[in-house]
Amino acid sequence: MSDFSAGTATGYLDLLGKLVTFLSSTLTPSGERWTVLRYTGVDSITSSSYRTDYEDWMAIKGPYAMHSGGSWRTAVGSHANCWLALHLVTALDVRRLTITGPATTTMAPKDFSLDYSADGVSWTTLQSWTGQTFTASQVREFAVTATSPGAQSYWRLYITSNNGHVDTTSITTIGLPVWQTTADFDHARLASAWLKAPGLTGTDPAYINIACYSRPSSDYYNWAITGGSGFVEAYNFDNQPGCVAALGLPLWNSSIPYWFAADGQHLAVSVRIDGAGFAAWAGKMLPFATPSQYPYPLVIAAPFATALGEKYSSANGDLPYRGNTGRLKLRKLDGTWAQPWTWPWWQNPSNYSSSKLFKDTGGDYPLLPITLYDANNLFGILQNVRYVPGFNQAIQNMIEVGSEDWIVFNYGGLSGMEDWYAQRYV
Repeated sequence: MSDFSAGTATGYLDLLGKLVTFLSSTLTPSGERWTVLRYTGVDSITSSSYRTDYEDWMAIKGPYAMHSGGSWRTAVGSHANCWLALHLVTALDVRRLTITGPATTTMAPKDFSLDYSADGVSWTTLQSWTGQTFTASQVREFAVTATSPGAQSYWRLYITSNNGHVDTTSITTIGLPVWQTTADFDHARLASAWLKAPGLTGTDPAYINIACYSRPSSDYYNWAITGGSGFVEAYNFDNQPGCVAALGLPLWNSSIPYWFAADGQHLAVSVRIDGAGFAAWAGKMLPFATPSQYPYPLVIAAPFATALGEKYSSANGDLPYRGNTGRLKLRKLDGTWAQPWTWPWWQNPSNYSSSKLFKDTGGDYPLLPITLYDANNLFGILQNVRYVPGFNQAIQNMIEVGSEDWIVFNYGGLSGMEDWYAQRYV
């Protein structure tokens, strides 16, 4: 049984929050709700000022937010009484603070405080440090020993003076580490969610990870999506057990109409960005095998074959359901990841576009299961998404199949015969 949700998010970060809420809190039946193993990170980052190419968001690091040589620098002449503020997606009780100093040591903070706020407007100083120095690019940790104010959503590094530079204060990164069983995990990163689908029997879970990544100066705001075979609390995004290299879903930081379909083992996502359509799928497919024969048929599908630092208009994206392009990955029995073909887009390894054979009949459209296969195997099908032909087709056309409603989307702004799919809506 599948459940469905549709609405509008305010941006790519809000979209992740709405997906996490849907999967963990409102999905029905309740026995199929997903466990949030970790949902953390920075919703937004602001500063007193910054210089071009040294923006404030460069001070948080992590997979898909790595910027070679990046750091935050204040605007010229704004080196004193400057600040860097983080709004977290989930409140955190900060007990440790790390700062990576800049290569130019005189730019490093000397006197500073850690502040917190309930609303991001009124701030309270929790603890101050004075007379601090840094060697070039040194990572220093500062213990927060003041009485805890409890978990807070807003945190700020407020710097009153640096180590002598006359026009700029800089830090390379700020970190909010928390000890997680065997190692630290740094919460000063873009918003990310580690999710566990319970499986349809409750004993066959699936592990899906989604990380936001962006670069405002390059105008991209995307998701990285991956899946693995387990969860280790101390591990970061990409080094969870059995993870495939993340695929990318291009989004933006403005209004996003969305459609979710999910059950206890998979999720399907469709969005409209600037009038263009994009899709992603993650979880366990329905295999042509018993659970004992194929216990973990995990699939990850998204428009970018890697977590590209490019925006939604990039020519490197494509409809992932076409298959055989690196945009749809299947976990095989031996734990390796394959790049299967998909029917009806492919009817043999060298025959693409044969889907032109399928047309509507008097406005009635065939909804064909998206079937994964290779030269030797039929693997299974993807739930809640179907191939639909593009003849006389329209975006968000509704197709009724018995008691089910399916909504039609195209990829990007394309309108060819093979650029369409349908996602179950009710």
